[in-house]
Amino acid sequence: MTDTLAHQINRLNEAAAAADGQIRDRDAAESNCPYLNGEIVDTADFFGNTGVPAGQGWDPLSQEFVDSPWDYVKNGFENEPVFFSKNADGERDYWVVTRYEDVIKVFKDTENYTANTALEKAIPMSEDAKDILDDYGYDFRDTIVNTDQPVHNPRRRALEEPFNVEELRKLEPMVRETVDGYIDKFIDKGEVDIFDELLQISPLTVALKFMGVPAEDMHKIHVYSKAHATATWGRPDKDAVLKNAEDNGKFWQHSQRVLHKLMMQEEHTEAPGWVPHSIRAHRKDPESVPMYYLRSKTMSAVTASHDTTVNSISNMLIYLFTERPDVWNLLKDRPELIPNAVEESLRMNGGSHAWRREAINDVEIRGVKIPKGSRILLVTSMANRDPEVFPDPHTFDLYRDNVTKHLLFGYGMHLCMGRNLARLQMQVLLQQLLKRLPHMELIEQDDYGRAPSVSFRGPSTLKVRWDVTKNPERLGEISEENPEIIYNGPNRALKTRSMKVVETEDVTDKIRRIVLAPSEGAALPATFSGSHIEINAGGLNRQYSIVGAEGNTWEIAVQLEDDSRGGSRWIHENLHEDAIVEVRGPRANFRFDPDATKLILVGAGIGITPMIAMADEAKARGIDYELHYSGSSKTTMSYLERIVRDHGGNANLYVSDEDGRMDISQFADRYEAGTQLLTCGPDRFTNEVLEVTKDWPADTVRRESFTATNLLDPTQNEAFTVELSRSGETFEVPANMTLLETLEEAGKELYAECREGICGTCEVGIVSGEAEHNDQVLTDKEKQANNSIMTCVSRACRGSKLVIDL
Repeated sequence: MTDTLAHQINRLNEAAAAADGQIRDRDAAESNCPYLNGEIVDTADFFGNTGVPAGQGWDPLSQEFVDSPWDYVKNGFENEPVFFSKNADGERDYWVVTRYEDVIKVFKDTENYTANTALEKAIPMSEDAKDILDDYGYDFRDTIVNTDQPVHNPRRRALEEPFNVEELRKLEPMVRETVDGYIDKFIDKGEVDIFDELLQISPLTVALKFMGVPAEDMHKIHVYSKAHATATWGRPDKDAVLKNAEDNGKFWQHSQRVLHKLMMQEEHTEAPGWVPHSIRAHRKDPESVPMYYLRSKTMSAVTASHDTTVNSISNMLIYLFTERPDVWNLLKDRPELIPNAVEESLRMNGGSHAWRREAINDVEIRGVKIPKGSRILLVTSMANRDPEVFPDPHTFDLYRDNVTKHLLFGYGMHLCMGRNLARLQMQVLLQQLLKRLPHMELIEQDDYGRAPSVSFRGPSTLKVRWDVTKNPERLGEISEENPEIIYNGPNRALKTRSMKVVETEDVTDKIRRIVLAPSEGAALPATFSGSHIEINAGGLNRQYSIVGAEGNTWEIAVQLEDDSRGGSRWIHENLHEDAIVEVRGPRANFRFDPDATKLILVGAGIGITPMIAMADEAKARGIDYELHYSGSSKTTMSYLERIVRDHGGNANLYVSDEDGRMDISQFADRYEAGTQLLTCGPDRFTNEVLEVTKDWPADTVRRESFTATNLLDPTQNEAFTVELSRSGETFEVPANMTLLETLEEAGKELYAECREGICGTCEVGIVSGEAEHNDQVLTDKEKQANNSIMTCVSRACRGSKLVIDL
């Protein structure tokens, strides 16, 4: 018997539910996310739908862009993700790219896009300015940032050793001593422009020491570096154009004198620092590191090695003090979470907001045809708030699971070499400020002095004050202990939330409903329907779909498995009210297409849990949907009352012991344009669903699996080579080993939970090469895009070479 749930309402305790008066109104919950958690609003409402062409009046050198790039670009992001910006006479025109998926595509496609415009003057120089530079013998050409293959990689390999984590760890005492030295100068003043006195000068000092460059002329170097940044990415004041050219000429000559001095010293003894290292690399391999490059790099590296750090830490402090003082206060007690705060701030408020490229050929991005020779602006600050990649993107989430996917430092072969030097400095600056000036307060300003720039954003002033009588060092000794500096982003342990069980209910004999809230009281991020969280179940990690997210809680349902290896049994025995549990996520590996116009949601057994969340979202967004639920008997089927209450006429119940077994063949010919079917349940059930819908178009059927469905047969594999893009290391992956096993054997730390291609935890970005995708996580479209690989089950195609983002 197939029984429409609307017909069962009178038979399912409606009176008790009404009398209780506690029925939750899923349409009333507040949310900032356009997709889930209560009130679901259209993305056009979330980002704004002005009806105005995105490129109309849009200026990459406007004050609005540098002050708040996500607000300035939101019309384009939502309504015209790739648009043309025709700018004023004398300025560059750009095709502006705003979505994460498209930005990654351009970064990766080095055959169709060149980086040679990355250091191009945003405002073409006047002839008078060029004459001034000629008088100084100015011959700046290129650096790592704006070179392409085949030049780029050999040069990068020759120069990157000083940036290795092992080398940076040696600098930690120097960085801390530098930061403390500058704090010592003003700690008893009670009020200071901390940008001038610390945030700007400390990273510049560290940069010069890192480079091995004498710091006697630090003030001049700062002036020169600012002039270089303004001339390259900004808009010099009309009455200061020639002065800017003078400063750039002086910067060039100063850097050449420094280089000459260091080259003379290197003939007698090897000195520490990146410039001496580069001199040795030039003498060892002049083809990869030619003299003209050495001359340009010695000048530009001063700016590159500290500007992003200065901007990023300054933006971070402004945001924490004005928007999230609760996070600042939490970090006082939990300084080990500083790496989390740094990484999430780099995503939300990083010191750069766009990268530039040029089309080598006629190209097409998201259906927009772009002619050869066009300049392209990749707005990474907007991509870093793309809700398709970062759910609830405008919420500062200390435990965001995929935070290191942000694009502040670029991507692929042009990933910033100095990224971990920036992380080191930002963490030390925060550690020492929280330790020595935890009571510091921001003096809010109407204008933080952000100068217009096509690529970078940061203030030029940041005033703070504090009560010197409350300085911790006046009240007693300060601990010399410090949390470990974390490189390459927070690890799995740091991204673990502590949550408290606030409610439990046995909805069947074997299924327990569990409601979790953050134990620290911090706000939880909104989640996509279909998202899951990972529970530390007594040392075993188990993943469960979020059934609902109301208020500041997440709800899951855990079925006690007869053949449990301990995870579900531990949860049933230990997660009582007030119990504390470790949680990671949420992870959005299973969700429906936001452009779908009709959803067919098919669940069996405990697999109904993500289907309920999707039905909630579909209802709230006004999407046509059907909910199909199969079970052996009503006594074993969870959430019946909720399904009746919230989805009555849209839901169908199939009860095997009432002769109501689901006829899965009914879905074979149900496809029509805009329809997507999603299914979850035991693999035998979902396999049958996939079989009857095999003729549906790609990505219109998705399933979430409980177990691996395509473990690899080593006899069918081919060996292949994998290269790690960040280090240049290469490894051979034998036919009888997975990529994950090969990397682990080489001492590389990757988090991998299921190791069967179903959880998504071992995902790594692909820089180049084609992968054979064997996982159950990526959609067909995502597999075709070839942007990432699940290292536990997927391999390089036909034994070819694969370059991955490690």
